[in-house]
Amino acid sequence: MRIVDDVDFIGVIKVSHGELNNSSRGERLDDLAKVRLVRSMALKKRLSFSLFLLLVLVLLKDIFLPGRAIVPSLSIPGGSLSMLPSAVMILALIMVLLLPYLGMGRSPHSRYYASGGGGLGSLLGEERLAHELQGIIDQLRWHQEITKELGGNVPKGVLFEGPPGTGKTMAARAIAQEISVPFLVASASSFQSMYYGQTNRKIRSFFRSVRKAADKSGGAIGFIDEIDAIGATRSSMGSGSVREGVTGVVTELLVQLQSFDSPSGLHKVSSYLSNSLPSPVVALWRRLFPELPKGRAVFIAATNRASELDPALVRPGRFDRRVNFDLPTTKKRELIILGLLADRPASQSALASVAMIASQTAGMSHAGVARLVEEAAGLAWRRGSKVIDDRDLWDALATTRIGIAEGSPYPPEQRMRIAVHESGHAVAGWYLSGVGQVELLSIYKRGAALGLTARMNDKDQFLFTESQLRSEISVALAGLCAEEIVLGQASSGGASDLERATEVAVQMVGRFGLGDSLISFAVVGSLGLNAATLSDTEARKQVDALLNSERIRTAELLNRHRDDLDRLVWRLLAKEEMDHNEIEEVLGAVEPKRVDISTGSDLKLDLD
Repeated sequence: MRIVDDVDFIGVIKVSHGELNNSSRGERLDDLAKVRLVRSMALKKRLSFSLFLLLVLVLLKDIFLPGRAIVPSLSIPGGSLSMLPSAVMILALIMVLLLPYLGMGRSPHSRYYASGGGGLGSLLGEERLAHELQGIIDQLRWHQEITKELGGNVPKGVLFEGPPGTGKTMAARAIAQEISVPFLVASASSFQSMYYGQTNRKIRSFFRSVRKAADKSGGAIGFIDEIDAIGATRSSMGSGSVREGVTGVVTELLVQLQSFDSPSGLHKVSSYLSNSLPSPVVALWRRLFPELPKGRAVFIAATNRASELDPALVRPGRFDRRVNFDLPTTKKRELIILGLLADRPASQSALASVAMIASQTAGMSHAGVARLVEEAAGLAWRRGSKVIDDRDLWDALATTRIGIAEGSPYPPEQRMRIAVHESGHAVAGWYLSGVGQVELLSIYKRGAALGLTARMNDKDQFLFTESQLRSEISVALAGLCAEEIVLGQASSGGASDLERATEVAVQMVGRFGLGDSLISFAVVGSLGLNAATLSDTEARKQVDALLNSERIRTAELLNRHRDDLDRLVWRLLAKEEMDHNEIEEVLGAVEPKRVDISTGSDLKLDLD
């Protein structure tokens, strides 16, 4: 009698030793597929032997114990039946009371079977990132071969760090889709519990679930988002019971990452029997119940505050690889928009305007660019069109970056003051270099902002020179100076401008070394840069002197172009909102501005 039909155990043994490298399609099997194949064959063998053993026992029972039942019959006394409803109600009440507590230590993850999908192809415009993640995927797929031939170990943990919205979760899912393994994702805040010790139980349960999924599928990806919520450094957690509880959570993470390849329960039982039973019995046990191969699991964590993580958590052996996610450049934003429009009906005018749209979205994250395209699709639908055109993209850009206008519901005197204030920003931005091109001037109310001057540049900026920073301060102070020149006194409308100017001046003096001292106050992490700089007497004097000098320079600039300022104020009062071409009709074309670092800048909004 054959235990298993149509199973080539010799081939399975060869696969487990890396000797069988070709499948039926002629493609080489990776290590994850080998684990799945060997495990499937071994489980079939166990099932076949168990069924065979059960059949033998049934035959022996019929031969030696004919007529006897395997399970003895149970009889319930008649008097006990009247108590059955009460017993059922008591049991139900106990279950209702205990059920919430039984699930307190369960893993809070959501599981996705990430087969198919776009994989790394969904990372639009990220060739460098896709290449780096492909290296991680290749090491995961061929981890046994790397260990056997080169003695290397693939990363157990990978840390994704970068600003919000840069695609960290999408990248983790793409890895799982590329190798078709389960994807278990959880937010760090979901591990936290009001009961002492339950957070640690949830963490243990999550890692146990990842290991179990990896063993069944050959591999698995465990992903924790915003890990800094539970993995912050233990040296800055205060004292007392709160510190003790949070420290225990970090310690639990360290233990689980270190013992990611801990043996399973069946392996422990097999090891115990091997030491307790005779050798022939152990050999038969191992032949009938061979040890199942273990899958490979990779733990990925994401954060935008990697500097706050505990040093023991990010050392090699726990997080072996760190992948940086940056905001997309102009070219990447263009590729992202084109990729998103490829899945939507878009006109030729929309496709032709993608390069210009990308140049006007500096500083946007991947999520921000995706939201812009979604907003454009919604605008096209609201105007009754089934195709996205360039007007929808421009309107979506204005909506996402500037906001929806509410009109100008101001009394006449305040309306005049707001027009003067915004015109001052526009004139300063028009004639100063390195501050971007003035694209929009408006006195429409948008949220808490009473008006705005939008400045954009068509390039990405990675560095600022001292002249650029001084010009930024001048443009911020231009609204206040314009009110003083035209109306005789300033108003409270320049509060946000003063905050912006002071922040830039503090950065110049306390961080960039552009004042009289090269001391960086950024090293005083407990106070913060602003507090550390402004609490120092000498640094505060330098900040104040810098602001006053730029205020004088801005006033001189506006007085020099007073006629332009007056004409712009009256035109803005008449039109309420002006684009770049309309502003150029009033101020005239200017020569191209020479920028010390010609890499452009983000969209700058002077909101008041």
